[in-house]
Amino acid sequence: MKKSFWGKRKNLFANNLSFGFLPSESAKIFEEFDSLFSRKIAKGSIFEKKRNQNCKKITDSEWIKPKTEVNKQKTNLDLCNTLLGNSQNYLACDLTKKEARVQVLNFINDNFSLVKKDPDLFSFLQKDETVFLNIPMDEETPEKRLLRPQAFIQENLLRRYVSTFCYRMDLVKARSQDELIKLSEKDRFLKILRSLKKDSNLQLLITDSQAIDIVHNWTLNENIAITTFSIVMAHVMSNGRLRLFEKGIQAFKNLKKGDSILIAEACNHNRMAEDIGTVQIPNKIEALFGKGSIQVDHAFGREFSQKDLKKYKLIIHCGGCMIDKQKMNARIEDLIESEIPLTNYGMILSYLHSADSLNRVLGPFL
Repeated sequence: MKKSFWGKRKNLFANNLSFGFLPSESAKIFEEFDSLFSRKIAKGSIFEKKRNQNCKKITDSEWIKPKTEVNKQKTNLDLCNTLLGNSQNYLACDLTKKEARVQVLNFINDNFSLVKKDPDLFSFLQKDETVFLNIPMDEETPEKRLLRPQAFIQENLLRRYVSTFCYRMDLVKARSQDELIKLSEKDRFLKILRSLKKDSNLQLLITDSQAIDIVHNWTLNENIAITTFSIVMAHVMSNGRLRLFEKGIQAFKNLKKGDSILIAEACNHNRMAEDIGTVQIPNKIEALFGKGSIQVDHAFGREFSQKDLKKYKLIIHCGGCMIDKQKMNARIEDLIESEIPLTNYGMILSYLHSADSLNRVLGPFL
């Protein structure tokens, strides 16, 4: 599924700004273009045209072919001009020529500008309101820092004068078979929650996805909105396209015996006993469909680009906090193009608990 520079960029420019150039062995130009492209969108920005153009959408069949495939009686640049001639602004150049590098880079700088496009994050929250962050640390939790989703959300809210309250739930006690131990942990949790509602204008609770079953059940009568860190990151990293991940839940419902799914994580952290991606989600899938009924594969870090994604009926992706928006959205676009459904850790864990739980965690984004 890994795409070449040519394959990735072709549709971007054909659909947004008429931009024609020829395939060649000019790797240096590709590298410099990729470097410029990455810098421009590294922080959630996108390219936007500075002026209106009469753009001509170029289909695959019309797009410029290598020299060996072009009619000898018509040069490549003539073909560019023919295909793009109705557009007001385009570049046709031969990348085999030395001066093409400057032409391409200048063209990009002259015709695109940066526009910051970050999705709203809980726009309903007001100054001096409070958000409860449930962070049940486990064996995989690193010392001396919060995980990136937790730190990201806390910084975002504090910058807006929205207070945060960090709380550590004891999952072992919360899931204990001893009812007295479980009740004691529930009382501890609800005491803090109700105190924040009464005295600190509590508006939202965000939990680690692996605790959504407990948080959902324990807050059913508390009139508090809930969601998960993973879902927040999917919302942010996809530029607000949570509906796309929600559609993946329907694909999950339609899975049949013998189907394969891929669980994808953007990072390569050390995985221990109760890891969400390699243990908890696969175990819940097995419990629902039966042992061996669904083939569950994994991709960690850069392995995603090496997978034959078309063999999978569904991709279950983490929040993507360890890669940038460009890479996350490139993955999403590859899956859309291949018509492969996508969902998220937080959504699948919420759905596997109950449909009501899924509806609640999506509520703050509606």
